Amino acid sequence: MLSNLSAQLIGSSKLFTLEQRIHNTITLVIGIMSFPILILLAFLDLRLIHQLSIVFCGFSNLTFYYLSRFRRRTFSFVPLVILLITLSIIWLFGYGLNGFVNMFLLTLAVPTAILLRGRQRSAALLSIVVTVLSLTVYDLSHPEQFLIFSTASQKYVDFVVNFLILFIILSAVTTNVLNSLDEERSKSDGLLLNILPAKIAFELKEYGESKPKRYDSVTIVFTDFVGFSRICQSLTAEEILQELDTCFSAFDTITQRYGLERLKTIGDSYMLVGGMPLENASHPTSCTTAALEMAEFVDARKQLAEAAGKSYWDIRIGVHTGPVVAGVIGKQKFAYDIWGETVNLASRMESSSLPGRVNISQATYEYVSESFNCEFRGMQDIKKLDSVKMYFANKLA
Repeated sequence: MLSNLSAQLIGSSKLFTLEQRIHNTITLVIGIMSFPILILLAFLDLRLIHQLSIVFCGFSNLTFYYLSRFRRRTFSFVPLVILLITLSIIWLFGYGLNGFVNMFLLTLAVPTAILLRGRQRSAALLSIVVTVLSLTVYDLSHPEQFLIFSTASQKYVDFVVNFLILFIILSAVTTNVLNSLDEERSKSDGLLLNILPAKIAFELKEYGESKPKRYDSVTIVFTDFVGFSRICQSLTAEEILQELDTCFSAFDTITQRYGLERLKTIGDSYMLVGGMPLENASHPTSCTTAALEMAEFVDARKQLAEAAGKSYWDIRIGVHTGPVVAGVIGKQKFAYDIWGETVNLASRMESSSLPGRVNISQATYEYVSESFNCEFRGMQDIKKLDSVKMYFANKLA
């Protein structure tokens, strides 16, 4: 409930930057609290110039809040200048060093450092330092120019009012910063998990590296769309990407359902692996089942397209089981990949398959022969390799 109220008042993190939300927070709090402050400060017998400066500060901050929150026009520098001038007037024509408005001037550097950039930040911070030093020197050399608290209660009221306002502003700013850090951390974690398995992402975050590892048995699945280039000639770029996204998103769902890992897509090819980084004994069956469901999905899409008088691609899938070496490569852009003869043979299983079929190797067959109806294809020649046994996998009737 509080988060929804905060989003309504200062803006959602999806639409507003951290700086804009802090700007909205400060201008809203100062704008709203300026008017009840006038009532409380009446107890301090402040001069008319104090009252006018506070009213002006309140209205101007509410104006800047409205422009930023509802018109998306943020003026970070001007509100800070107005606040600096207002606080200087209150100091100069008020209680000086005896009062507590100096707390505001000192902490004004915090929002200044957050909201401004480059030369504006340097100029604003320098202005705050010069203003505080100048007012302090003037206060010490002209003590008769400043008001004196007539009673101890006036001093307590001045302290409490300034402390409460400062506490509210700093609490709101700190809350915004911490919430934004949590949101950005969640976003970065989500992006990292999109390109790396959870276990590998955790190792990189915790230790700054992920050591290469050898897996004695994993199952690799390669897919490739048959007729993709030909059909793309009759589609727009948007239609091609939309259809690829539909297929690969469905493949991702299937992959996640069986606890597998998508390694990468290359053009219209999709590569996934089972049995790593979390090792298990069910990966041959899980990968073969996933491969058959992918083939069924593409076949269903093809039938819908043909019913509408359109052409659609087929899919060719290959599956192989064996040892690999896995690790993270790259420094600017991380990539989790696998290497070994198993990868090459899995790719050959795909290229030796037929449209709409799932082609598995002898190694995979030995694990899944009792779970699927496998058609022996005989010895098949493979480029740069010896002839190997292959099977078409089908679901049991």
